[in-house]
Amino acid sequence: MFFKRIFRKPPPPEPAVEKLSLADLHKRVEKLKVEKLEKAKPQLKAVLDETAKQCEALLNELKTLSGAKPTEEVHPGLMKSATEARKLLIEKMTRTLADIKPPSEFSTTALAAFDGKLTKAANLTTDAVVTHGRYVRTVFEPGFAPVQSRLRGLHEQIRQSHTIIEGVIHESKTLDQILSEVDSLTGLVENAERTQDDIKSLEGQTKEIGDALKEKRDRLAELTSSEEFKRATDSARQVDQIKQEINRVKSEAVSAFSDLNRPLRKLEKLVASGGHQMDRELIKALKSCIDNPTEIIFSDEKISAAEALLRETSKLLSERKIDLSDRERRKKLERAQKLAAGLSGYKKRLDSLNQKLEAHAHAMAHPVQKHVAELEQSISQHESKLKQTKTEIEELECKLKRMKDEIEEKRVKLEGLASEILGTKVELTF
Repeated sequence: MFFKRIFRKPPPPEPAVEKLSLADLHKRVEKLKVEKLEKAKPQLKAVLDETAKQCEALLNELKTLSGAKPTEEVHPGLMKSATEARKLLIEKMTRTLADIKPPSEFSTTALAAFDGKLTKAANLTTDAVVTHGRYVRTVFEPGFAPVQSRLRGLHEQIRQSHTIIEGVIHESKTLDQILSEVDSLTGLVENAERTQDDIKSLEGQTKEIGDALKEKRDRLAELTSSEEFKRATDSARQVDQIKQEINRVKSEAVSAFSDLNRPLRKLEKLVASGGHQMDRELIKALKSCIDNPTEIIFSDEKISAAEALLRETSKLLSERKIDLSDRERRKKLERAQKLAAGLSGYKKRLDSLNQKLEAHAHAMAHPVQKHVAELEQSISQHESKLKQTKTEIEELECKLKRMKDEIEEKRVKLEGLASEILGTKVELTF
């Protein structure tokens, strides 16, 4: 154990950590992208120059092929077909090769476009040979063989160019992906910061609303405990009680007239049939007693007319001119006389109650009541606003938590990508 402790290998050193902000990482990756493209330029230039050289050589062989003669006598029909095939082959390949022009700049976009042209050229030249080569080879073999050889060389050069260009583009796309991740994370961090600011602003509003709410509640408590408010509140209760009493008086009057509805309607029919004569005022009073007895007890004039009508009704009941049974006649006669005697009492009670109502209504209309109502409404609005603000804070806090989780996930991913590309352990700071 002693020797093991002495000769034990020391642990490998921890890799150096480079702390970078998102802006710094973006600059580093942009710089690396430019450096890698610059570094690849000599190789790209060499392969593109060689591609142009191969194209030029193939074009020269095609010119030679265009003037080639058959090595032996050929049937006229075959000669015609071979000559036409040679013409089409040369036209297609020349047109295709003329379209292969090296890019004016070494950007990934230009390189990708050029690579596409190379691939297209390889396909078109192959197709031209497959379509027209058989006749050309048969008749113009010595001139066609160098074309085939140069075409194989061009295709090999196109393959090499494609491999190199694809590598440069892939490397550039990898760096672009990192730049995109940096931009995405930057936007997310900025959004999280704005959300945090919004939460702080809403928390400030919450405090302001809470302070204002406390002040208004204190003021409301002060007002509601004042003698003025107590008197106004008591008057309000009195007003409600008086209104209920007024409704009871009205109900009593209506009930009293409703109890005489049967004899009154019989009287109405008797008058309508001419069995009994009454002046216009009594007829109007009769209609009111039947249809709307409440309006009678508010007018001395209508009470007088109703009393006269009730006396007339009592007389007719006594004289048996209103057709009722003896028992019912006695009951209705008694109630008609009682109502006639007490009709003015309803009005007196109503007048007294209305006077009290007016007095208490005046006391109830004290400014303190208005102030209390306004405060209660304001408190309700502030409570609603406070609840709404707290709900907004909760929603923003949930949103912020989701963003922070996403930021952490993206941070870990981006640190891994950046460490791999830069060749050092990267730790992002923000």
